[in-house]
Amino acid sequence: ILLCHELPGTKLNKEHFCHRRLLADWIELETGIVVPELTINSDGNKIIEETYDLKPKIKSLIKNYK
Repeated sequence: ILLCHELPGTKLNKEHFCHRRLLADWIELETGIVVPELTINSDGNKIIEETYDLKPKIKSLIKNYK
């Protein structure tokens, strides 16, 4: 479990950048394990949230450093 106090949001911007999402996308790239964004609503139900995708930027960074 990766926890963060920042709201992930659906778009990448200064107010909603989450370092945990950066790590989650890197884990997905390197292992194939999907790391979803989960929220618990007021009824106690889990909701999978949509979020921005950092994988293209991560791939570009990895390519530049190899």
